[in-house]
Amino acid sequence: MNFVYRVLVAALAIVCEGAGAAVDGSYDPSFGNGGRESVDVTDLDSDAARVVRALPDGTLFVAGGCLNLSSGTPGVTCAAWINPDGSLALGYGPSGSGKVRFDEYTGWPTDGILAYDARRLGDGRLAVVIGTSSGQPGYLVAVKADGSGLDPAVGNGAGYVQLPTIGTSIAIRPNGKLVIGGSVVSSSTSVPIVIAQYRSDFTLDADFGDQGLATVDFTLGGSPTVTDHVKIALQRDGKVLAITTIFGATSGSELAIARVTENGRPDSAFGINSDGRYHSNFGASYTSGSSVLEDARGRIVFAGNSPDDTINSPWLVGRLLGGGAVDPAFNAGHPQQFLVLPANTGGGQSTSDLVLQSDGRILVTGRVDRAPDSATYYFGVARLLDNGSLDGSFGLSGVSYGGLSDAPDSQSDYPASMVMADGGLVIAGFTTVASGETRFSLSELTIDLIFADGYD
Repeated sequence: MNFVYRVLVAALAIVCEGAGAAVDGSYDPSFGNGGRESVDVTDLDSDAARVVRALPDGTLFVAGGCLNLSSGTPGVTCAAWINPDGSLALGYGPSGSGKVRFDEYTGWPTDGILAYDARRLGDGRLAVVIGTSSGQPGYLVAVKADGSGLDPAVGNGAGYVQLPTIGTSIAIRPNGKLVIGGSVVSSSTSVPIVIAQYRSDFTLDADFGDQGLATVDFTLGGSPTVTDHVKIALQRDGKVLAITTIFGATSGSELAIARVTENGRPDSAFGINSDGRYHSNFGASYTSGSSVLEDARGRIVFAGNSPDDTINSPWLVGRLLGGGAVDPAFNAGHPQQFLVLPANTGGGQSTSDLVLQSDGRILVTGRVDRAPDSATYYFGVARLLDNGSLDGSFGLSGVSYGGLSDAPDSQSDYPASMVMADGGLVIAGFTTVASGETRFSLSELTIDLIFADGYD
């Protein structure tokens, strides 16, 4: 380990783990074990969280997939409810334990494996998007508010409906309609973004797009593309943003953003070709997109990853104006690219989620290399100012990192989702321990919004 790396690691460890540290980006000592918590959700050897959402009572809903790696058998969707202090929220789930395997729910299909996303409905129920082990269409599930079962008012008593897409993201409109982002099931070289809209009763909304589906395809180098994981966000005017990574027919990838109107048509007011599309590799051969949001001024903030031609793999955060043109007020019109820690030769650093503070500052999380020449990771978080520069009041010069789990034998962290909750920032994902087992893991960092510029 070189000297510069050792000094940086030591400094960041003080930021994240120093007792009584008041700086934003420090572990919150009121959560879990010094700001970190791990949950062994099932007796299976791989419990991997993919999404965390905050509930009105302060509880966190964390969901993902659980399976036995050694047997290779299909896994099952699993979830946990976590109190604001990091403990399991007793009273939630079928047994009141604060945990659930979805195959405990009566009538659950056996091929559900992974919860990609979840949102709370206005009546307290949870809408969960489920993937499958076979790459076939997943499910849209309604879970009762206390997690005791599925809602029989949905899907003709089943509590779920099968999606026409591989769903990976969900948003809820103020009128209760559900918007699902994903891609089609296809063996062709063209796999477009598909945005589906459901009524509050979980039936497809035929007034949206083409019988409930809006499709946006891209080309890369003149060839049809294959689309990766899709994440969506609603704008205040009802339009839908979707971000993904598009792959060319032979090589290379680009970050891609699509926008459709409230009724599910490509938005002619977005993109340089007025076709609802934006994509770029920002000068790198392989660029990815992970998250997108609209800020309070109608600008579009996005995060991704853009490896350079060396061993590094920088995080990427950028901003567009409402019409899809680059924002010249953000880093002189260019995405901000940076390393949280020096990368190893594997270039494993990547972003996974994006949150906007109430004062407009940008928070992004993802994984960073634990040490040079090692395929193991910490979670990292960075905060950027409105002008695109790293915020020096957060962590160490705008970045912070640490172990996601309180397990003493943790080996590697995979942060997947984050949320502002109870005055702090919660990052959730999973951690691999020395035995090879993975567990749900969460960390909470302090965020002080009371004295933030622009706080209202």
